[in-house]
Amino acid sequence: MDEKPVPFKDQVGDLIAAFHKEIGINDKQKLQSSLTLVQTLQKKIIDNPNDEKFRMVKTANPKINEALTKYYNGMAILKLIGFRESIDQ
Repeated sequence: MDEKPVPFKDQVGDLIAAFHKEIGINDKQKLQSSLTLVQTLQKKIIDNPNDEKFRMVKTANPKINEALTKYYNGMAILKLIGFRESIDQ
């Protein structure tokens, strides 16, 4: 039995749902601000497609850590959309 690959949009949607549960289902404001940060990071890639530094996520950055990288599913979202982890400060 051949399994079909899960479409990208479904993967992202599943991760966002899991992320929402992880941060707290009632904290919609935190979810919104975290996803807004993801959009901001993505925009930097779109604006600078050849600059590798915009594809790195500094886990030591307090804002990024609090919003995304301290959560398993937050980090998974970033990795799924092409970011790589950087421990540089």
